[in-house]
Amino acid sequence: MFAREKYIQIQVHGRFDRDIRAIRNRNTGMKKGGLGNSRLEVAPLAFGGNVFGWTTDERTSFRLLDTFVTAGFNLIDSADVYSRFAPGNHGGESETIIGKWLKQGERRDKVIIGTKVGLEMGSDKKGLRGPIS
Repeated sequence: MFAREKYIQIQVHGRFDRDIRAIRNRNTGMKKGGLGNSRLEVAPLAFGGNVFGWTTDERTSFRLLDTFVTAGFNLIDSADVYSRFAPGNHGGESETIIGKWLKQGERRDKVIIGTKVGLEMGSDKKGLRGPIS
């Protein structure tokens, strides 16, 4: 990594750490509303997980999710096709990162995860129908 890039990375992480401390020290009082006819209560903003495993690495994704939840939000959006188009990815990277983040403990009861299924995952996998003969 070039010296300038390393300097920028250190500056960004330093600001991030300072901002997350400020968020943790305030009571967000996030107003939540009902989700359709369910009994689920969600904040007015969802976090789009499409960046996980593509434009943000695992460590940064965890920090973003921690900040999002700390700020009082609770709805995370994902899909198995996110980042499938990126070289080296196969789809499901977003959900894998969210799963690893949840596995760290004491988070699952704080979030609602919305996902989508049924989109094409490859030329031989058409939606929910499986391989085409």
